Amino acid sequence: ALRSQLDELRASATPATVAATRRISLPVPHGLFDDSVEYAEYLFGIPSMTVLIDGYNVTKEAQPDQSLDVQRDWLLQGLATLASRHDARFEVVFDGADVAAPNRSPHDRVRHRFTPAGVEADDDIIDSVASLDQTRPVTVVSSDRRVRDGAKAGGANVIHSRQLAALL
Repeated sequence: ALRSQLDELRASATPATVAATRRISLPVPHGLFDDSVEYAEYLFGIPSMTVLIDGYNVTKEAQPDQSLDVQRDWLLQGLATLASRHDARFEVVFDGADVAAPNRSPHDRVRHRFTPAGVEADDDIIDSVASLDQTRPVTVVSSDRRVRDGAKAGGANVIHSRQLAALL
């Protein structure tokens, strides 16, 4: 019964159903908590959801003893699995213009990029929330308070890195 209610909410509770000139975050469905893994899964299942991910914020929390290359691969492979189960489009932002890593992703709905010199992933993510189509729902994944506050101010839903890591 809960699954069918969540499916109904996913279909009806998108910003596209509201004639808004400013993005608004989606409400937390009854029975879910905003810091739960189930809430993250709910958001990833919303049609047209864009998920902006603070890449190293997630990987350093979940895989702190691994090299950055291994952390990135772990995250991108895990997101490919999530993308095959959910409707969301995942965009990972990593700090570091000096990283010479290939920019290919393991799934067509998983993209990643590295920030240019002098630009932090935090700023890139906050700017991306503001520049995306205001009728599309956006979720930001980060445990960084500045990123979370900036994303909320832009009308994005926000989840902690640990919620995503638990799904990976």
